[in-house]
Amino acid sequence: MKLAVNDTPALALGRAVRQFAVVDCLGVDLHTGIYRAQSIDTEHPVLLMEYLPAELVERRAEAVHPVPGAAERYKSAISRYASRLRDVAELGHPAIPMLDDIWQDQGTLYAVGPWQGGRSLLAELADRPSWPDPQLLQQWARAMCDALTALHRQQLLHGNLVMHMFRVRQTGELILPLPGGDVFAMDVPPCMAPEQHPLNSQPGPVGPWSDVYQLSAVMYHLMTGAAPPTVLRRWEGAPLQALSDKPTHWPAALLAATQKGLSMHHDARPQSVEEWLDLAGLPDRRTRRRHELDPAASVPLDKAIIRGPGVTTPTMGLTGAGFADPKTALRIPRQGFDDMEIVEEPPDEIPIWVWLCLGVAVAAFISILIRTL
Repeated sequence: MKLAVNDTPALALGRAVRQFAVVDCLGVDLHTGIYRAQSIDTEHPVLLMEYLPAELVERRAEAVHPVPGAAERYKSAISRYASRLRDVAELGHPAIPMLDDIWQDQGTLYAVGPWQGGRSLLAELADRPSWPDPQLLQQWARAMCDALTALHRQQLLHGNLVMHMFRVRQTGELILPLPGGDVFAMDVPPCMAPEQHPLNSQPGPVGPWSDVYQLSAVMYHLMTGAAPPTVLRRWEGAPLQALSDKPTHWPAALLAATQKGLSMHHDARPQSVEEWLDLAGLPDRRTRRRHELDPAASVPLDKAIIRGPGVTTPTMGLTGAGFADPKTALRIPRQGFDDMEIVEEPPDEIPIWVWLCLGVAVAAFISILIRTL
């Protein structure tokens, strides 16, 4: 079975990587292979990531090697992606796979994190008797937007919202794929924005609007049951179906935001996830966004460990991300999420001694008042 654009096979079942044995391959995209694995010693399940940049590497003798002539490019790509994974791990957003350790081995980069039960989003949709109801779709849209906004606030892009790598927890919460690197093959997925396409002779700037295109491509797929035409096909004249042309039960604002988010020119799209949410009629109703924690209450996380020769870890993995003036990343504790409004906590209950003092004062006042009458 073809698992990747570059035909590099996934790790075989039972293959050991450090102290983890591969149990199942969850999917391979242009950047990574994702596996369910377990500790050889304890049989505890974990999520395992293997860096497999398409058309840049091949597997030989149970190790990953750069293709001829790509050794220096691959070495640089590993360094940049290691830095990006570390930044994402420090962010600790619950809708993005968590990573506890990152290291280099067998010619490539690996990462491991806690296992979170769930299933493929595509499998979830295939088993549903009807397409997702509008409320569930809006919940998934909010989850994606919350994670993307958290990344953007730390000067990071996701860049890898490929449908077959999304997972759904048993509770219905959506888990995004791991963010991608900055190495792309020519055969890119339908979610890729025009300015990110390697064949674009006049690429525009890459930024949050690029993730807005990918977000809109996912929403288009969820609403129509099919991916939008790839950028290459749209350049060749393939039309994008107007979502408002046919009767539908989807909210008109959500259709408009999705259509506008798929504009070919980046200036014509919403320039941020917040703008997309406003256009979709899904503004954040909470008093404090999930990704806007009080820095004074923030608990520092341990940094993911980077091991192996040739792996450098600059402060921010922004190469190719399109952001200017990078800022120092905040350390944000991991947090749960849902689609409910956050309300202000009620004031603490008044201690009983306050009421006793108040009663004594009122009684004394009444006694004085009676004596003066």
